[in-house]
Amino acid sequence: MSVSKSNDILWTEIVKARADYKCVSCGKETDLHSHHIVPRTEYSSRWLVLNGICLCSFCHQKAHNNLREFNLWLIQKGIRTEEQLIYLNEKRKIDKFVMNDLLVQAALNFKININQKTK
Repeated sequence: MSVSKSNDILWTEIVKARADYKCVSCGKETDLHSHHIVPRTEYSSRWLVLNGICLCSFCHQKAHNNLREFNLWLIQKGIRTEEQLIYLNEKRKIDKFVMNDLLVQAALNFKININQKTK
């Protein structure tokens, strides 16, 4: 498995674990997605856990339908600050191998079975 794919899997699991496997918007515990606040095509923040939020499929679709309103909601609820959102949008180079080390450590902290997830 490529390092990028491994990072994607670890990031997804960590984002869900941080939210205690519940949608942060409605509290639903099934059909969960790990949503990138800044789109994952922006590689500079693709694997930053700060860039993730756990949403159910319904709330995930709502977030994509109106990103501006979603970002305002994040700030109003205290989930992210305006400064954090600005930071996530900044362009910077992050080495995928270094990020993999950080994600593996975070996964271990959440007791995620990384061998099972990244095979």
